[in-house]
Amino acid sequence: MSVLSAIIRPHDQVPLGLDRACVEEHAGLNGKIYVDVRFARGGRIEPVEAPACQRDGYMIRFDSKAYVPSLTSDVVLWTSTARAK
Repeated sequence: MSVLSAIIRPHDQVPLGLDRACVEEHAGLNGKIYVDVRFARGGRIEPVEAPACQRDGYMIRFDSKAYVPSLTSDVVLWTSTARAK
């Protein structure tokens, strides 16, 4: 969660991050920010065992196959890629 907390901040604190007020307006509801996380290797999304977790004001959804529409109009999409070995 510390990466999300570091980049989703007021614009005057992190000018190159995601403006917290804007993120809360579009991807937030009832004090939670909705985040979809995807991991890819070799151009393919890798499955993740944990479908979702809630912590520090974030609702983080990992499992792309167990997709459930978000309660918000948008979500923060966080992707991570690794090189194929």
